[in-house]
Amino acid sequence: MTKKNSIIPILTILIFWFITSFYKISDRDLWSTGETREAEIAQEMIESNDYLVPKFNKEFLPWKPPLFHWMECIASVFTKKQVDSFSSRLPSSLSFLIGAFIIFFILSGITNINSRFFAAIIFLTANKSSWMSRVAQIDLMFSVLVGTALLLFFRFYYFHQNLTEKQKKSYLLLFYTVSALAVLAKGPAGIVLITGGIFLFLLFDRNLSFIPKCIDLWGLLIFVLISSSWYLTIIFIKGKEFAYEFFIVQNINRFFNAFDHKHPFTYYIAKFIGGFMPWSFFFIAGCITTINRRIYEKKIMFFSFMCFSFIFLFFSFSGSKRGVYILPLYISASILTGIYIAEFTDTSQKKVFPVLYKISSFLNATFFIILASLFFVFQNNSLQSFVYNISLPHLSEFDQIMFEKIQPFIEKHSIAMLTTSFVIFFTGIIIIVALYKKRYLLTFYITAFGILFLNLFSVNMITPLLDSQRSLKPFTLKVDDELDKNDIVYSYGIGNEDLVYYSKRKVISCQNIEDIKAVIEKKPDLIYIFTDKKYLQQFNDLNIKHKILFDTGIQQLDGVLLRIDP
Repeated sequence: MTKKNSIIPILTILIFWFITSFYKISDRDLWSTGETREAEIAQEMIESNDYLVPKFNKEFLPWKPPLFHWMECIASVFTKKQVDSFSSRLPSSLSFLIGAFIIFFILSGITNINSRFFAAIIFLTANKSSWMSRVAQIDLMFSVLVGTALLLFFRFYYFHQNLTEKQKKSYLLLFYTVSALAVLAKGPAGIVLITGGIFLFLLFDRNLSFIPKCIDLWGLLIFVLISSSWYLTIIFIKGKEFAYEFFIVQNINRFFNAFDHKHPFTYYIAKFIGGFMPWSFFFIAGCITTINRRIYEKKIMFFSFMCFSFIFLFFSFSGSKRGVYILPLYISASILTGIYIAEFTDTSQKKVFPVLYKISSFLNATFFIILASLFFVFQNNSLQSFVYNISLPHLSEFDQIMFEKIQPFIEKHSIAMLTTSFVIFFTGIIIIVALYKKRYLLTFYITAFGILFLNLFSVNMITPLLDSQRSLKPFTLKVDDELDKNDIVYSYGIGNEDLVYYSKRKVISCQNIEDIKAVIEKKPDLIYIFTDKKYLQQFNDLNIKHKILFDTGIQQLDGVLLRIDP
């Protein structure tokens, strides 16, 4: 690949990353989806100058290793040592860009430039991965580390016969280093996903004898030093309680006997299809083609399919399930899909199962047309009411509140909404026309740019609307106005992450109503309690006199601040 041939794809990847991930990354507040917790941990690291022991609300938090928090601390250099919405999300966004470039560059010499470019664009425009690149959580960084380690192994495997001993050593050292960082990012799951995907590939490729060639003593030493140094240090500082909480409770017990996020075995099927849109149909077509042809001459497709399968099955067998858990399979899915599309759109190659590509493109066109129709529906009061009445039994309380806010939102942005409706509608129509005229390459580009436009619309229109219903920042400003700086707030039955992060005050969590009674008996002064509205009846039943100072004003955290005067 020459520099001249790669400059346009590289610039295009940068443009797509900027729009899908970096553009207006700090315009919304940090939300209670874990963002405020991760940001507060990093902020307390900076303020205490203790970067080894993760603390939240001044208390040790043994759930996750600190790699992401360290990255937040480094990013805070750009924000004057304040871990805000920009510095806390920057690691996710940059990981997203690195993931796209890893796909594009590591596959050099393995597959053609179109395959690598398409795979990178698919990764950047997939629904779930692009959204998580705008979220201050470890999951996307972890996913990129896992994907990078897998691709480094495959490149080592693919070119093994032609590598010098020095080159082999370099690949293995890099592979072990990235694998160690994955473990330092999210624990033992990192090495399980990496070794599991590799083992499954070698097993079905009938080449388990290759395993000894992957063993390098210096690489193993680097892996042990990087991956275990923090864990051993914390065990030394905090004792065996940390080892039990982290490895047994948070990893093994959560996997085999989940205490939260329990879902059926089939949970990830719908999650992946929705999360990988608009490329899910092409991915399924690529999988069918790969399995049917048994593409051993296209090892990278077979490798990607095996890695995807292992990660998908591993998390499906887990008792605890969340949509973000399967992010590590998005790089493999993007590669398989990108190569499939590139092969099919290459006019010099024979089309394999052309009906699959046509169906996938038609379903994508239908997706855009239906979405445009919904935009038109919501701009008509009568149709909007009709849809609302039909959907009401299936809407959550949050969805109902958001539905009520749609009409004033549409009236305020009527021109933008109308323009978006037409653009999305004609995106679907152009895909159908291109499909009819057998302009298959055009269907890919129109789909990608259609998603790019939807991203711009979402960031500028939808995200601010959601932010108004998910941010606790306005509430904490009221708390700061009402309370003295040294007043302690107690929380009961509700998450305290947002309140701790935004108010920068101590918030003591009470596990049950008896804890609240004990606090009231001991405290002679005013007591402030942050709780969910649904628990107010418990205070009434126990004759705990309280006054509601104000509520959060959002359904996402339907809480109130109570004042109790003993």
